[in-house]
Amino acid sequence: MKSKSKSFDYEINMEHGPILKPTQVEFFKHEDPDHKPHKPFKYHSDVLVALSFVNIHKTMKSDCLYSLDTAMDFWRAMEPHYELYGRSRKRVVAITEQTDAVSSQLTDKIEHKWNAILADVFSKNKVNMQELQQLIPLIDYLEDHMQKALLYNFSLGFTPEFQQRLLLLFSFLSNVRGLVALDHNSFVEDASHEAIKMDSITDYLAKPEYVVNDALLYFHFKKLFTPFVSGRSSDVKIDKLLYRPLDSHFQKFSHNACQLIDNVPSEFLTQLNPIELEQALYLVQMDWLLGSEAGLIFKIREELFGLQEGYEKVFWPEYDFRGHKHSTRLHVCCHAHFESGKKVA
Repeated sequence: MKSKSKSFDYEINMEHGPILKPTQVEFFKHEDPDHKPHKPFKYHSDVLVALSFVNIHKTMKSDCLYSLDTAMDFWRAMEPHYELYGRSRKRVVAITEQTDAVSSQLTDKIEHKWNAILADVFSKNKVNMQELQQLIPLIDYLEDHMQKALLYNFSLGFTPEFQQRLLLLFSFLSNVRGLVALDHNSFVEDASHEAIKMDSITDYLAKPEYVVNDALLYFHFKKLFTPFVSGRSSDVKIDKLLYRPLDSHFQKFSHNACQLIDNVPSEFLTQLNPIELEQALYLVQMDWLLGSEAGLIFKIREELFGLQEGYEKVFWPEYDFRGHKHSTRLHVCCHAHFESGKKVA
């Protein structure tokens, strides 16, 4: 039985604020003698930051100061979002096959520009987090030219290699935030009230069960008015005086619900009974978030917004941060032991 050990030594530089904001992640070739390697944290955020860094270098074919041939296998074994992506993927593909795909010309252009940014940012042993924010206008460009939002979008598809890079970048960004949260919680006096947390769902989709309730209302609204506003039997007065004003109110006050109904194929919606439909709409949200390319890019943009605006504004607005006196230099030195492609903490 083969086994391998690897140590990673890096430092996260941050700016002061209600909660610290990462500005740079720097990896070191040799361990600092003043910092002894520790076992990975419970949820392996420390190791996953390093492994995603190494694997992004590998996929971009750039030199990396860490040599680890099986880094991708180790990352897949340790990153729960990779497994969640695989579980949701088949159901996502089934829906995607029923939608009109975004033009390959646009997706190819996005891949090329995205890869160029990553190749530049991950060219050395330092990652400037500000430079990664170049991806935000690129994502905006994608939405503008799709003429569709990323939210609940099943029409966006990329190559398997690019999907892998998206997963790796999301892993890097979310686990850096995980380390910031872990560091912050080490200073709180009462964890039951002051500790912040990470959540794979609610960090990106607030109250998805409420979205389902609104989506069911919107679905029945459209179903009720369809005979009057489409086809030969359309009634101009009903369309103008009732349907359009009500639809605009739904779009304004239940935007996420409208996005969900409008992006799911009509065949999917009509073949289910009311109870099945309620359950299916909830699962569709989870599958989109966890197993679609649009969901990955959506989450990456949220992480970048957190770096830009501050994590406390994007992810933890309900917490009362009391200005703990954290160090702005977080040094991480972890030692991971891998056996047969599985992690051993």
